[in-house]
Amino acid sequence: MRNTMISNHLDLIPEQLWLSFNNDNTVATLNFHHEKSRNAVSAEVAGALSELSEAFLGNNIQHPVMDFLKEKKLLVLSLRSHCEGVFLSGGNLHELASMPHSKGELFTKQMRRFTQMLRSAPFVTVAILNGIAAGGGAEIALAADLRLSISKAVQIHFAQTYWGVPAGWGMMSDLSLKNIFGGERRRGIAMAAQESLDLEALCIHQLIDARFENTDSPEVASQMWLDAFVERLLRCPEQLRNALIVERPHVLADKLADFDKNLFDQYWLGPVHRGRIHEYREMRSKQKKDS
Repeated sequence: MRNTMISNHLDLIPEQLWLSFNNDNTVATLNFHHEKSRNAVSAEVAGALSELSEAFLGNNIQHPVMDFLKEKKLLVLSLRSHCEGVFLSGGNLHELASMPHSKGELFTKQMRRFTQMLRSAPFVTVAILNGIAAGGGAEIALAADLRLSISKAVQIHFAQTYWGVPAGWGMMSDLSLKNIFGGERRRGIAMAAQESLDLEALCIHQLIDARFENTDSPEVASQMWLDAFVERLLRCPEQLRNALIVERPHVLADKLADFDKNLFDQYWLGPVHRGRIHEYREMRSKQKKDS
């Protein structure tokens, strides 16, 4: 197992929002911590997340995160809350109450940019759920590629319409893609009724990819899972990994069969495939001799 102890840090907002990287910069963790607001998203946070998103997508080469990305090794970005019982809330209500409409439009644009980055980044995005994700927090949780549960209190609550607004950061598209709540009218009804999904419901909808809430140390167990996950990603040849994670999602549905066939033909009995076959046969031969 590789050593993924956190060694590098980048403050985005001191003591509220920071990035941490493992030793070889293959795993980054975006850390949220604002107890007073229960991890509500402020205008300052939205701006920082938007700028970070542009950097991750290669559109802001002046961002300090580029020092960690220059070797293009990043495979996983995880999102982690340090606010007990809460993953993320929506917009900060104290700010929104007096926010001019023009600034509100910018706020929404910035958060859409962040959630779109989570969906389309050239690396895997993982939400580590430690409690409730409400409103905009639900949108962020659903935008990530994978979700891990480290608490029995995990819940996704679609609270937007309670505040008189629809989902605005891209969640309706996520619900459609994941076929949650059926057709569009039923999705609208679920939003209007402020639907909530507890942990068991999330599992039924296949929105939780791994569960650790019943382990002795959920934080440690989830980190071990991530370590093993990265190991598996590293075993996948880089060009093939890029094709599966970055290119395939953008192929039109009626062209996917051709894409998959052409991709398979490109790698079938190629150097890596033959090498892995040889490694396996040697391992099996050694096992037989040892027994």
